[in-house]
Amino acid sequence: MTQSVPNPFYGQFPTSPSTAPPGYSGPYMPGSLGTSQQVSLSQLLQPYPQDGSLSLMGVPHNMDHYYGLAVSVTRPMSHGWTFLGTYNYSIENHSSYYDDIAQFNQHLSMFDRGYPRHNLRMSGTYQLPFGRGKAYFSTVPKWVDEVIGGWQTSQIFYWMSGDLLSFPEAGMTCDPRQNVPSGYWFNPNCVVTPPSYAMASAPPYYQGLRGPRFWQLDSTASKTFNINERFGLEFRLEMYNMPNTFIPADPCVGSSCGTLDGKSTQEASGSNGANYGRELQGSLRLHF
Repeated sequence: MTQSVPNPFYGQFPTSPSTAPPGYSGPYMPGSLGTSQQVSLSQLLQPYPQDGSLSLMGVPHNMDHYYGLAVSVTRPMSHGWTFLGTYNYSIENHSSYYDDIAQFNQHLSMFDRGYPRHNLRMSGTYQLPFGRGKAYFSTVPKWVDEVIGGWQTSQIFYWMSGDLLSFPEAGMTCDPRQNVPSGYWFNPNCVVTPPSYAMASAPPYYQGLRGPRFWQLDSTASKTFNINERFGLEFRLEMYNMPNTFIPADPCVGSSCGTLDGKSTQEASGSNGANYGRELQGSLRLHF
């Protein structure tokens, strides 16, 4: 396919209007087909060799299927605390071509998009019951109330299951879900470099074989100091990834990874969740 062969189009057509004779109304042969005496065999076998590689946008009969379950629980503010929780379970499939042969035959198959199936979000605010007007220490002196009263904390917690791992290799020798070595997310011995122009036969993914789960807890502590009837000072401390938890990224997949195939070598990043070390942010705000 990569062999160079004589170019049958060389010198047969003008390469552009500027090189055409006066009154010419025939086709043009731009690019290497019009200027090179030798071309690759693969270029001549394309449906429109004079245009090079073409991409089809908007495949006819392309489909997306989404199935989901959503649950939401809400507790309005009462007795000093409020809560909001949501859970979503989803399956999203889309039609695509398995390989070049399927694309040539216009044979679409349904494949899992690989997004996390489970998504959980919880948030809430809790006013600590200490100080004047609260359940505990409601009769303390004003200066004590300024220390222990008026505190509240807010939490945001989110968790999602892992991404479905895809295997873009044509040469899979076994099921990568079996005999997984310690420290690996799948069996890397199943992934081999296929011979050139070998037809793909392995599935693009294996059900249940997913990458690391992602979760994070962000917390906030705040208190308002009443200076007088007109002025108030709000202290706020925000803590992102409060437990300082490390979440690994999806493992490296493919024979090109070498000895790292099947291992995760960095922290999580991307649209489904980015993992950073604990971050603290403090602020003071004057209200008047």
